[in-house]
Amino acid sequence: MTVAEAIEIRDRAISLGLESCCDECRSAIERLSKLGTTNAHTLTGVPVPDPTYPQRKREATIGLGQEASVRWLRRHIGAAA
Repeated sequence: MTVAEAIEIRDRAISLGLESCCDECRSAIERLSKLGTTNAHTLTGVPVPDPTYPQRKREATIGLGQEASVRWLRRHIGAAA
């Protein structure tokens, strides 16, 4: 799952007020709170003029713990909608 998809789900959960739903929702939103910020370790695709191997645009993905949080929020968004 890409970071953009996870941010979209997190923002949807916040707009539905799932922060006050339960402790699991609150912790899931907290775990995803730093998504979308940039720092020195941000994964971005950098075009190289003469690459030694074919490069495609890289898309930043989330880790397993964050993916579990996104799945939790996605299930609760479906229940709230």
